[in-house]
Amino acid sequence: MATYKTRKIESALSKKGFQLRESSHHKKWTLFVDGKKTAVYTWISHGLKEYGDSLLREMKKELYSLDYSA
Repeated sequence: MATYKTRKIESALSKKGFQLRESSHHKKWTLFVDGKKTAVYTWISHGLKEYGDSLLREMKKELYSLDYSA
């Protein structure tokens, strides 16, 4: 099972146009396109230093299941 550093995942999300919104328990990454907020988002835990394949698979499902229009 491969693991991926949380900071690398966050860096990749940022490069793709996601912006961070922090809450008390998790970090919410929301996709912005041409300066407009879309319905696409994902959550990252404050406490996890690495994500394994199973959590990334769930994140993938979350991102693919959403509509990319604003």
